[in-house]
Amino acid sequence: MIDTIIILLMSLPLIVLGSTIGPDSSINFGSRISKAKLKSEEGLKRLRRIKIALILAGSFILVGGFACLAFHWEDYQLVVILIPEIAAIVYMLLQLYKIEKKGKSILVLMLSIIVILGVLLLIGTLPITATDNNTTIRNDTLFIEGAYAKEIPIASITQVDSNASVPDIGVRTNGMSLGEINVGHFQTKEGKDVL
Repeated sequence: MIDTIIILLMSLPLIVLGSTIGPDSSINFGSRISKAKLKSEEGLKRLRRIKIALILAGSFILVGGFACLAFHWEDYQLVVILIPEIAAIVYMLLQLYKIEKKGKSILVLMLSIIVILGVLLLIGTLPITATDNNTTIRNDTLFIEGAYAKEIPIASITQVDSNASVPDIGVRTNGMSLGEINVGHFQTKEGKDVL
């Protein structure tokens, strides 16, 4: 449900913005670009390109996001959402810069590109920094490795039940959740703590 809401919140504003953009629209381009420049032949050409880029990016996010949900490709969902969004924003900034060529515009563009590249580098390193959740037994101790590691002495284990079903989780008390992957400490609807 949350994934659907995120996909809709990321795609629909781009599609709506792209369909309403124009020289006479109420969208304010920083109030630095005059209406005359927006209505010029060059301005109309650039606004048409921005319109197409925003609608395409929103449509790609919408279709690609739901395809990721349908085929259970949760690992690719962030990329499918962020790459078109960032590309559309950078393309829009470039087109607006070509309409209004002032010195401050390049500063905004460069800062935007630096921030976007920083976010992409951060996202790119996430799979590298992720740790595997391995479970091993060494020296009479059960080791559960990973982000929420735990060591349990085997002597303290009194009973092990094979449970093919996961209990209904009420609250995540500490941990992380990415799509259908839940790691950490949880509490069931009955108030029982679950690792």
